[in-house]
Amino acid sequence: MWHRRFLFLWAGQTLANLGDIFYIVAFISVVYAVSGSVMYTAFVPVVILSAQSVSGLTAPLLFRRLSLPSMLVLSQALKTCLLAAAAVLVDRTAGTNGQAIWLLLGLGGLIAFMDGWANPARNALVPQLVEREQLIRANGLLATSDQTVHFAGWAAGGLLVAFLGASAVLWGTVAAYVLASLAMLAIKPEKAAPDMAVVEPPQENWLTGWKAIRDVPLLRQLVALDVVMGVHLREKNILPIHDQRHVEGGFTAVADDYDEVTEAVLAHDFLIFSTPIYWYGMSGYMKNYVDRWSQSLRDKRYAFKESLGRKQAYVITTGGDQPRIKGLPLIQQFQYVFSFVGMPYAGYIIGEGNQPGDVLADMQAVASAKQLNAWLKTEQ
Repeated sequence: MWHRRFLFLWAGQTLANLGDIFYIVAFISVVYAVSGSVMYTAFVPVVILSAQSVSGLTAPLLFRRLSLPSMLVLSQALKTCLLAAAAVLVDRTAGTNGQAIWLLLGLGGLIAFMDGWANPARNALVPQLVEREQLIRANGLLATSDQTVHFAGWAAGGLLVAFLGASAVLWGTVAAYVLASLAMLAIKPEKAAPDMAVVEPPQENWLTGWKAIRDVPLLRQLVALDVVMGVHLREKNILPIHDQRHVEGGFTAVADDYDEVTEAVLAHDFLIFSTPIYWYGMSGYMKNYVDRWSQSLRDKRYAFKESLGRKQAYVITTGGDQPRIKGLPLIQQFQYVFSFVGMPYAGYIIGEGNQPGDVLADMQAVASAKQLNAWLKTEQ
């Protein structure tokens, strides 16, 4: 049973995320209607993404001064006020004032800047709201909600703007933001016991996050996905499968490193499958290895399927083209593979990044990796 405060967090942030998409769609519609310029219209996502990136750098400084619930309340309340100002601006200009484009872009940038505080605060707050054994489920619920909102929100926002107009959508989003703000107020911590000692939080600075990546092995692995992708399998010589399932005598021995890798896999209880998203699927190295499982299922040396059934599997992947949406078929492919061999599927992390080091800006992925690392330590 989920804690009431977590349910308010989940509902409020889901509503806020949906509103974020709706206002962006409305802004794009207004800017194009006023300017008729594709170039000016393209500034909307550029300004918003840039503001969120800059905001992510300032979030650690605010964490030192405000509690996590206070951060969420402040962020959502300011977003609500700024969006209301944008809605008033759209009503007054009515598509006739070209100078309003820059004001609208400025307001959009400020809203996105506030939003950049919310995601790391939300992810850091989850472990305080759920029991440790429910942490993976809670993160899975939040990730699924985020992906569903991003998948359906753009289409829904476009239809709403087309039928109702940008102004109506903006005011509707303001109302959604108000509800999200009230939900954030409901997650304030309960009063501590009077005999509870007050612990002074450790001092942090701009380098705290980088030090965490240095000190947490799983965070280093997540970053390494962007630097040396598929490094373990790349170092091995694993030949593509020669399908002999229906040949008399079955599979013949293959002189490569597949058996070595498989024996290492069978020796561990928790398996993390790490692959970049290559053309919306797993890397060739990973695909070659998984294809060869057909060989292991018939290899009398291993109780392959029975052994995998006693393990747990997790997937970590990164990509640069809307990975939390377009990477879902890859996640589903892994789920089908794990289901076929009877291996419990524990969850996944999708990081966003194209160039080496880009994933560091994905605070949601980094926070999820840190939580997974903490959970793994408790399972040892």
